[in-house]
Amino acid sequence: MRFILRHLHSLGVINKFDSFLLHFHTKSLKSNHTLKQYLESGEPIKALLDFRHRFRQSPSFVDSFSVLFAIKASSAQKASSFDGRQIHALVRKLGFNAVIQIQTSLVGFYSSVGDVDYARQVFDETPEKQNIVLWTAMISAYTENENSVEAIELFKRMEAEKIELDEVIVTVALSACADLGAVQMGEEIYSRSIKRKRRLAMDLTLRNSLLNMYVKSGETEKARKLFDESMRKDVTTYTSMIFGYALNGQAQESLELFKKMKTIDQSQDTVITPNDVTFIGVLMACSHSGLVEEGKRHFKSMIMDYNLKPREAHFGCMVDLFCRSGHLKDAHEFINQMPIKPNTVIWRTLLGACSLHGNVELGEEVQRRIFELDRDHVGDYVALSNIYASKGMWDEKSKMRDRVRKRRMPGKSWIELGSIINEFVSGPDNNDEQLMMGEISEAEQIADSTIDTVSRLIAGVFSGALTGIFAMAGAFTGAVTGAVAGRAAQYGVLRGAALGAVAGAILSVEVLEASRAYWYLELSGSRGPSSMADFVEQLFRGRLVDEQLMSTMINSHHWQLRISDVSYEEREDVYGELEARGLSGDSLRKLPCYIMSSEMVRRQVTHCTICLQDIKTGEITRSLPKCDHTFHLVCVDKWLIRHGSCPICRQAVKD
Repeated sequence: MRFILRHLHSLGVINKFDSFLLHFHTKSLKSNHTLKQYLESGEPIKALLDFRHRFRQSPSFVDSFSVLFAIKASSAQKASSFDGRQIHALVRKLGFNAVIQIQTSLVGFYSSVGDVDYARQVFDETPEKQNIVLWTAMISAYTENENSVEAIELFKRMEAEKIELDEVIVTVALSACADLGAVQMGEEIYSRSIKRKRRLAMDLTLRNSLLNMYVKSGETEKARKLFDESMRKDVTTYTSMIFGYALNGQAQESLELFKKMKTIDQSQDTVITPNDVTFIGVLMACSHSGLVEEGKRHFKSMIMDYNLKPREAHFGCMVDLFCRSGHLKDAHEFINQMPIKPNTVIWRTLLGACSLHGNVELGEEVQRRIFELDRDHVGDYVALSNIYASKGMWDEKSKMRDRVRKRRMPGKSWIELGSIINEFVSGPDNNDEQLMMGEISEAEQIADSTIDTVSRLIAGVFSGALTGIFAMAGAFTGAVTGAVAGRAAQYGVLRGAALGAVAGAILSVEVLEASRAYWYLELSGSRGPSSMADFVEQLFRGRLVDEQLMSTMINSHHWQLRISDVSYEEREDVYGELEARGLSGDSLRKLPCYIMSSEMVRRQVTHCTICLQDIKTGEITRSLPKCDHTFHLVCVDKWLIRHGSCPICRQAVKD
């Protein structure tokens, strides 16, 4: 072996190979250093272009470090996921899947572009999962993309696999619990973490995360107790507590804590200087308390005394301060004088105030400015429609509401029950269950229509046959009676039988009609059908029994009420207001009712304002005792059962 090496050295092969390795390594280092400089100077696009150029010229010079810098450049760009996906394909091609740093960076990249599914795919494809940084990146991806439930589930899996915890991963888990308002789960995670690793109990960052979770969940008492028990405090500790008070309606406590923060902390013998985030909490407290002048003073102090440059959040707090106090003109002027371009949040704050105070002109102008930035937010249409409604501009309101229905997205909420977090979604219009229910409803409507048609045909035939049978029976009885009477009289048997048959048939039909009217008037307390065919149809479909038993069902089991021509919304109104304002069946029967005669039709109003139909001679009507307004009996009875007052003048009808 030594002989071979000496021979190669004598030929100069080894020296050339060393020179090649040195040249390759030097060139690769220079390329990676250039990529790093581009990233540090905030120029990710140049970094990507340089990486692409060098890879096309000499693919052999690409190593894991250059790929890592290229992925970070794609994450920093955030404009498009195309470059990052290309680099991901290159990672697979070059066999860098097992490099944990590259896989972690890919998870971070997909998280930055909002593609959590691809991030999870990269996570699952990584062969070595004992690295805590990889788990932290994946859980952070879920938390940052508003999927905190999955973040908690993955953290539990990590605990089950005995991965060593650190303060960063626990902080991320507590942040997910804070987003869900899952205080109990967050406390359990914190407790298990400090038991597994005692030093975490003294970690200030972790305690600040627990404090932040309490604050976001509205547990200000627990947050203050933890704040007072903390031996060490920093600006984050004070800022979280100031935010907590401001967000939960304790603005005075927030401002007092801010004053205390600026004094010397005796336990630490130091002054904690507020940062820009602290002033956001202070301005929020002033906004919630309506302290306009104090808010202006703190905003000025932030710039002059602490040399802090206001950000969008600070300007937004000031706009909110003006809007909450009703100073819409000052808010509009403040926005126009801002040194930065206002975002949609600032404009929407002013739009909400315009909706509250009914300022149509300013609201329309603000909405135009919002639409220049974003046209897809449903809340903008709702706010403007509320402005129109407050001013009685119903046509404009209807147009806004139509746009809302087309753009509405389902809302979500979470409820913590024990150690389980349950997610609820307000069903969108296109989910499978609602589509199925719509098909069922459509099929029921078709079936009802078919039943109506068939029942009317059967009722027409049956009513004709029933009338004919009564007429024939009356004619036969009348003929026999007439023949007997004719024999005794002078006009003879045949003439007496003929006259008796005609009179018997007419009398039988009149008895049949009178029986029908008596049934409705005395038993059901409502107006009868206008014809025998309608009467038979109602017998056939069971509606007659419904009308007869309706009053009893309302008084005893109002949840079983069935009114065939009342919509779903109207039934809710019946359930909600029946016992409080409606009349009982006994009270209805005590009210006067009568059959409309031709003379009454000439003297009185012949129009029912409930069904919008004319009142005809022979129909049963009811006049209300106080106002003498007249309606169809069945129409006004249904109205009085629900409301207990006159449909026209709204005078109460005594029970």
